[in-house]
Amino acid sequence: MISTSLNRDDLFLKTSQISNLVEFLKELEIDDIESKVLLFDTYAKDLYRWNEKINLTRVKKEEVETRHFLDSLSILKQETFNEDDVVLDMGTGAGFPGLPLKIAFPNLKITLLDSSLKRIDFLNYIIKKLKLDDVDVVHSTIQDYQKIKFESFSKVTARALASLDALINYAMPFLKKNGKMLFLKSEEDINKDKDFIKNIDKSKLLITTQNRLVIAEKLVLC
Repeated sequence: MISTSLNRDDLFLKTSQISNLVEFLKELEIDDIESKVLLFDTYAKDLYRWNEKINLTRVKKEEVETRHFLDSLSILKQETFNEDDVVLDMGTGAGFPGLPLKIAFPNLKITLLDSSLKRIDFLNYIIKKLKLDDVDVVHSTIQDYQKIKFESFSKVTARALASLDALINYAMPFLKKNGKMLFLKSEEDINKDKDFIKNIDKSKLLITTQNRLVIAEKLVLC
């Protein structure tokens, strides 16, 4: 049953979309679900308002909760975040998967990295609108940012950014020892990467795949 405040006529998301978000957050045992769903509703509304002026997403409004929000949050089905984590979201675009993770866990410290100034403007706007703390928005290329943030993050996330070998090369310099890379990729792309995963140096990197999530752990060399 959806509460009265989530059934208001002024909400952007449809009742079915809100139900999907509520049920998913319940499965993840996330607290304060109602307020977080309202944040997702505001996020979606402003995402499509800005999308009329700049290219932020090609996903239809009717699919935003599944293809953007729930897809980003699916990381939490396989990976645990804690308050000590310092997270980098590479090539975040309109904030995926970084901002949905931040909404789910408000105490998470996260940096959103993107090379497009227009997308950066949107991120700064929506973070202020949602009143999210401990979110850094960085306008830079991955290569330039590597030079100043060597081994600074415990986790690095990315979605639909590049091939797996390229993602690992991008992320490795950012990671602390025993840090993890969390990449959301299509099943088709994961199948293409099977040989790469099989032949990776397992003394330096441990890779596992669970559904669409690729987890790569940076190992400490003895």
